[in-house]
Amino acid sequence: MNRVLRQLLLAIGLGVACASVAQAQTVWTLTGDFSTTSNPTGVWSYGSATTAGGAFTVYPSFTSSNGISTWTTPSSYPSINFNPASSSLQVGTVLWPANSMIQHPGPNGELAVARWTAPFAGNFSLSATFASGDVFGATTNVFVLRNGVALGSGNVDASNSYTFSVGSLALGSGDFIDFLVGFGTNGSYGFDSTVTSATISALAVPEPSTWVLIGCGLFAVALSRSRLRCARLWCRPSGRAGTAGRRGR
Repeated sequence: MNRVLRQLLLAIGLGVACASVAQAQTVWTLTGDFSTTSNPTGVWSYGSATTAGGAFTVYPSFTSSNGISTWTTPSSYPSINFNPASSSLQVGTVLWPANSMIQHPGPNGELAVARWTAPFAGNFSLSATFASGDVFGATTNVFVLRNGVALGSGNVDASNSYTFSVGSLALGSGDFIDFLVGFGTNGSYGFDSTVTSATISALAVPEPSTWVLIGCGLFAVALSRSRLRCARLWCRPSGRAGTAGRRGR
């Protein structure tokens, strides 16, 4: 096998090996990434706060009943609840669309919080929708925050949902986006189940695998050139070029 072909195969092998260990997720959804085994889970955390932008407390308890998976507090509210079924479902007065997430505030004004934390720096698109999930109509106030500062807010009731979107948002690694549901201006948490959906996508940022592939390719090219040069000079272990083939004066 000639030298050029060997070096080409080496470069391809390095690229494939690097790509296999450096894949990165670039789209995250509140429903698609939901975990029944851990909280936090990856970039998502489920919990509560006493005020919008206040201290965040992770839900410590997990329960499952009537096909619904729930992270909550020992007192059951506030909570985040997931219907994984491919069909809609009604439990009591709560109406569950297929494959949907419902957040419910607490009795003392606690806000239900779903938090996404940026795994790397870059520009991201963001969209979220909040809608009533109760036959009597939720009466909640909802928020989207970046690092505790409001990006958007609105009110949800039987007739009105709230939608938020931003085409490009610069975030640093570790910055976080919160999706919150409170019990609204009526001061009551009864019948306040609120369907929450959220999607976050990385924009025009090469995946880590891309950078690794570029680096591996450059390394392979440099290695190939070095070895070829060394062979042409009859390189010895001492690093001195050989003299064979030189003509005497």
